[in-house]
Amino acid sequence: MGYIICSIIYIYSYTLCEKYQKIYIYGAGKKAEHAVQALEGVEYQGFVVSNKQEGDTIKFNHPIYEWKEVSDKLQKENTVLLVALNPQNTKEILPMLAAVNLNAVYFME
Repeated sequence: MGYIICSIIYIYSYTLCEKYQKIYIYGAGKKAEHAVQALEGVEYQGFVVSNKQEGDTIKFNHPIYEWKEVSDKLQKENTVLLVALNPQNTKEILPMLAAVNLNAVYFME
C-alpha cells in the first residue's frame, strides 16, 4: 500500500466521493476543519484522533473516534483516511498507520 501525498486544493470532493464510499478525517483541529470545507458537503463518517479527551465526542455533527475504535474499519475496501494534522503530529502517527493494512491514506499539506 502506498501513501498519497497531496495538497488539499487538489483533493476534489467528487474524486473522493466517486472512489471511496467511506471517508474518515484523522485530526480534529484547524486542519480537520479545512478538510471539511474542502470536501464541500461530501458525506464523511467522522473524525479520528489518537487519544480522545473527555468531552471529545462530536464535531460538525459527526462522531469523533479514537484510533483503536476504527483502525479495523479503515482496512476495508472503499474506505479512505484523510490525515489532517500538522507535520509534527503527522510524523508521530506514521508508525501507527504503517502497522495496519490501510486501504488508502491521503495527507493534507
